[in-house]
Amino acid sequence: LTKLILSQMESLNKTKFHYKEYLDQISSLLPPNTFLTSVDFKFKGWISLSINAQNVFAFQNLEKVLLNKDTWASNESFSGAYIEGVLREKNGTYTTKLQLELKGNG
Repeated sequence: LTKLILSQMESLNKTKFHYKEYLDQISSLLPPNTFLTSVDFKFKGWISLSINAQNVFAFQNLEKVLLNKDTWASNESFSGAYIEGVLREKNGTYTTKLQLELKGNG
């Protein structure tokens, strides 16, 4: 009975919350040599992210993707990105903190 209840809850959550689809789409946006380092679904309608770029060229490629209007026009889940900040780490990598706005307010 417990397994049945848990499977029903999991099934319901999959239809209600699209975490896996969001993460798959985020991963598809990332250029080479960039990595998703944190994700937070805390605020309704937004996904907060941290992305690490291995060097300045990877960071520039990430910036091009985020600022390209076509990226968001053709995206199924996100309508745009708000870049909160960029930090150059001591090891030469770049950490970008940003938020993605969900289409239809999530």
